[in-house]
Amino acid sequence: MARSSGILTRIKSVYFLESVAGGLVQPYYSFLSVINGVTGPLLGVVSSASVVITDVVPYALRNLKSLYPSIGFIVAGIAWLGIALVSVNGISLNLYLASLAGLGMASYAIQVLLEPLSRGRRGDVLGGVTQYSRLGSLTATLVTGFIVGSDYDLNRIFATLTGLLYLASGVQTLNIKISEAVTRTERVDFRLVLANSVFFYVWSLAWPLFPLLEVYKFHMNETNLAIISTIGGLSGIVGQRWANKLINTRPVLALFLGRSALAIYPLAYALSTNVYEVYLAYLAMALTSTTQPALLAVVYNRSQDVKRSLAQVYFWQGIASLLGSVTSSTAVWALTKGLDAQAMVSYVDVAMIVIATLRFVSSTLYVLLIKEARSGPSLSP
Repeated sequence: MARSSGILTRIKSVYFLESVAGGLVQPYYSFLSVINGVTGPLLGVVSSASVVITDVVPYALRNLKSLYPSIGFIVAGIAWLGIALVSVNGISLNLYLASLAGLGMASYAIQVLLEPLSRGRRGDVLGGVTQYSRLGSLTATLVTGFIVGSDYDLNRIFATLTGLLYLASGVQTLNIKISEAVTRTERVDFRLVLANSVFFYVWSLAWPLFPLLEVYKFHMNETNLAIISTIGGLSGIVGQRWANKLINTRPVLALFLGRSALAIYPLAYALSTNVYEVYLAYLAMALTSTTQPALLAVVYNRSQDVKRSLAQVYFWQGIASLLGSVTSSTAVWALTKGLDAQAMVSYVDVAMIVIATLRFVSSTLYVLLIKEARSGPSLSP
């Protein structure tokens, strides 16, 4: 148990370091793309890239005998150092995608390792790791958002710091190796994949529309986004304790509650008349903080081969995310081409209300299609 505890402590520190690195720049990438004139299908790709790439990469790695998170962190670090040298254009986008591929490798390896470490206490372990990740993101967002404001050239400095921090994460995990899973089956719970993929398609419909409203309706800058992230981060920290308890006993219910609460955000963006009302909506992060640890707990509890099951679930949610994001960005671009900003905002507001409704409806698939399952036994001392 002492050895497991030591490994878990290292994972928490890596999650914090990685989240500081990502929080310095990634929360603003779609927003900066709109500032720089990216629209249409490309905006959909940019908005969903952080999910799509990190989710698809594990599928290519699922049959490897060993996984090394350090390799992924080093790839991401080098890519972000390259981004620091260029502006937000095609070259930068390619480097951004390369960094996400690296992060997908690293995250997948660590999540496979977390399965045996969390047996019998899914919520406590997975929620605890999430807390470290949230604290790292919050720390970085506070620094970046309030310093940058509207001076976007300063992002080069933070891109450099991000690259260095990812490289440091790579060094931190150099001697961590995740061996092959016990079984070799390709079995995966079809109902889980279906429910999760449908929800991710619906969830991602709003992703490219958020930055459009942030720029053209609320006229936000990075300080506004930092305030949103701060409110959401603090709310998530406050709500994580009850979330951990629920994930320990009812992970499917926790997953449903977290996913259904995600309907609040597009609804808030559509109905709010000023940025302060948007701020209030992010108090709901106390509810939505259950989503990722709850999904991991459900996959762990229902899998004979965690490595391959995670890869399957992530692959299909990644494909669904790309399709959803590109669908909405292309539709809005086609319908509003030639219209002024005010008319475009009206279209997007209506779309957000529809998406909010669909988010809630699709979240019910988790409880309709998936039954609760017990987690594995606790690790022996």
